[in-house]
Amino acid sequence: MIYIPCESMDAAFCFALEYDLATRAPCGGETVFLFWRTVPTLMVGRFQNIYAEIDLAYARAQGIQVTRRLSGGGAIYTDPGSWQFTFIAPQAHAGVAFAPFVEPVLRALRGLGVDARFSGRNDLLVGDKKCCGNAQYIKNGRVVHHGSILFDADIGQMARATTVDAVKIAAKGVASVRDRVINLAPLLPGMTGEGFRDAMVAAILGDGQRRALTPAERAPLAAIAQQRFRAWAAVYGQSPACGIVRKARFPGGTVEAHVQVDGGRIADIALHGDFFGAPDMAALRATLQGCPYEAEAVRARLAAAGQALALYGITPEDVASVIV
Repeated sequence: MIYIPCESMDAAFCFALEYDLATRAPCGGETVFLFWRTVPTLMVGRFQNIYAEIDLAYARAQGIQVTRRLSGGGAIYTDPGSWQFTFIAPQAHAGVAFAPFVEPVLRALRGLGVDARFSGRNDLLVGDKKCCGNAQYIKNGRVVHHGSILFDADIGQMARATTVDAVKIAAKGVASVRDRVINLAPLLPGMTGEGFRDAMVAAILGDGQRRALTPAERAPLAAIAQQRFRAWAAVYGQSPACGIVRKARFPGGTVEAHVQVDGGRIADIALHGDFFGAPDMAALRATLQGCPYEAEAVRARLAAAGQALALYGITPEDVASVIV
């Protein structure tokens, strides 16, 4: 096994490193091991509808980064208080196989005195609470297995950022399971985050090798991160079609927006409510069809539409706030 330190706290960069190590396989047939952490980030699973999984308005207001993994599973929140681990290994099993990769992590945790166990699906538990989730994908005959360990994460922010009003969104896609979770730091008094990393790496790596990335190996990672894990098309454009209903009241009346979103863009829209005025719904559709389902883009298009969408006592900015 080869351990490669990943000092970046940008999830898109770390995902790019995983992808590149699997695709080009610069370490040959050796298993590569990474242990890393991120700034506050929401990682959405490959097959999920981003609008049904995370509160995008809250994430943007809090400066939480959003990315999409190449692996399946549910949406997770990570921050400097949680640690991510990755194994990149030659594929030895047909389909998904978690056990070979969670076992070394379990042994390391138990060596620290944490009584953790494998749930049998994709989680590690302490008692009946989740301390680690796992996911994986296969690329170029290699398995990329990654997991997220809760050490001292902001669980309050995690819950807030991943809570969406399910009544308002009729979504297609794989939904996350909201589990009870637990941080490990209270079980390891006196241990710092860096100390936890060092202990876990030492236990998992054993007699394996440590080596740093060369400048040549780092060179392509920024472009991969941008294209595959940061670009709008990769993060939002992969969401399956869904219907979203949002409602708000203003001095001029109530507005209810029914929005069809497909591939991260508005496919159709209608407004209902007890407002006054005669909005041109055909013009509204023409204005917003194909628009990215993002607040700034919607505001810009409505502002450009002028008086065609005028409502009594309700501004285009108000309407935009209902739509997205």
